[in-house]
Amino acid sequence: MEEFGKITIIGMGLIGGSIALALKKSKYMGQIIGCDISMATLIEAKGMGIIDTYYKEPSEAVKDA
Repeated sequence: MEEFGKITIIGMGLIGGSIALALKKSKYMGQIIGCDISMATLIEAKGMGIIDTYYKEPSEAVKDA
């Protein structure tokens, strides 16, 4: 099975944040990108180690997907 090298999650609320956290706990080795309209939410998720990087604009978040 081919593994994805990058996953972008649009919306870092309860569902998106839970998906990102589950990926981290599963030892997913690829990059997890978060996207949300709230910069505070993105900074918190990054600080908690749930995502590797973030963008506010969906078009930037999915670039090179």
